[in-house]
Amino acid sequence: MRFSTTGPWQSCDYDSGGLDRHRSLLPQLAPGCHELTSGTGDATWALDIRADDTYSIDAWWAAAPGQAGWTKQAVFEVMVGSTVLATATLDQSATGDQWHRVASVALRAATRPWCAVRNAGAGTLMADALLLQSTARYNDGSAASSVDLDAMDAIVLRRTGAADVVA
Repeated sequence: MRFSTTGPWQSCDYDSGGLDRHRSLLPQLAPGCHELTSGTGDATWALDIRADDTYSIDAWWAAAPGQAGWTKQAVFEVMVGSTVLATATLDQSATGDQWHRVASVALRAATRPWCAVRNAGAGTLMADALLLQSTARYNDGSAASSVDLDAMDAIVLRRTGAADVVA
């Protein structure tokens, strides 16, 4: 996913022991996070999906000192062009160090979907990581003749008999 911001965002680093401990193992995760303490702006992620499917999208923020002063109205929108496909308003002032569901939505690769977050209230707005998961691909147990995986992706293969072995 490509990440970008508009407005006076600042890079920050909260080593709260949650997602941060996995960053060294998952190089696709950018170091630290971003915070918007004043002014207006938004953060966006290009979702870069490969296939049409239904996807769940979850947002992460740290449990950090001062979290009680973060916004209670972080508005996440899943978009295609200027069309809003799904929206969720999440309270970032509590329950950090876990994934928070933004949406489960059907997306088409050709439409180049993206997700944005903006502050509809008071307090600091956080933008850290999004988790994008297909709800159908490779999960139904059916046989597949080939599978395309990105770097750091994995799939568990199960051998069920000699007839299933591909030379």
